[in-house]
Amino acid sequence: RERKDYEHTEGVLTFAPGEKIKSIDITIYEDDLVEENEKFYVSLSHPKCTDKSHTTVGLGNLKICEITIIDVSFPGEVGFVDTEITVQEDCGTITIPLERSKGSMGWFTVEYMTSHITAVPDDHFYSKEGSIKFEPNETHKDITIGIINKKKKYRLRGRSSETAKAHRG
Repeated sequence: RERKDYEHTEGVLTFAPGEKIKSIDITIYEDDLVEENEKFYVSLSHPKCTDKSHTTVGLGNLKICEITIIDVSFPGEVGFVDTEITVQEDCGTITIPLERSKGSMGWFTVEYMTSHITAVPDDHFYSKEGSIKFEPNETHKDITIGIINKKKKYRLRGRSSETAKAHRG
């Protein structure tokens, strides 16, 4: 038996007086194959007036519509939700969300690694690398990176405020 992605259909659309919109229903079949997205098109042709007026009917500029069937058995793509995130120095950690799109079948892993631009690894943030695993149908994961607070903390030592001296601690 030949595998079908959609049910072929053809027919005549009949517009009643004053009617401006008609729909075409096409059945799409799901399968378990991992494959590229597939395309087909729907075309309009040979318009004619069926009443007794013999009015000329034409086709507009959009007489072909391309349909893309997205493969739901595709593992998908993964990327950052945002391309830039700003945090305060005293936040402790930053959570960077990842999103899986265009499919969610099966599991896969993606590797990540921090790289510096102006912030110094292990001075401003904790350098980190690793791998994130997406399970079947899982679409969101996070990477957490530690942020180092560079503010100096001082404590006071002594018996009174007059004799207290600041010491780094």
